[in-house]
Amino acid sequence: MSLKLNIQDENQKALLELINSEEFIESSNKLYRSQLILAQMNEIIAKKQLKQEELAKRMNMSQPNLNMILNGKKPKFTLDTVLRFCEATGVKLAFV
Repeated sequence: MSLKLNIQDENQKALLELINSEEFIESSNKLYRSQLILAQMNEIIAKKQLKQEELAKRMNMSQPNLNMILNGKKPKFTLDTVLRFCEATGVKLAFV
């Protein structure tokens, strides 16, 4: 199974490259993979100049909870969180 993004900007391209990279695929360290994803999520937020409060509302979660996730204080976020992030930021995600 591979993950495919509908590329719309450089952040999305970088996220796709990260997810499909050998380093990511071979990594068995879940925390490390979480940190890689969080770095990309934070970069997308910065590029799109989104406020956490607005993004949290779009993701249907509280701003404090989103802040904990984005700052790595809640390392066990779910795939659902990533999917909601993608939807809220316009990042297209597809499993193939």
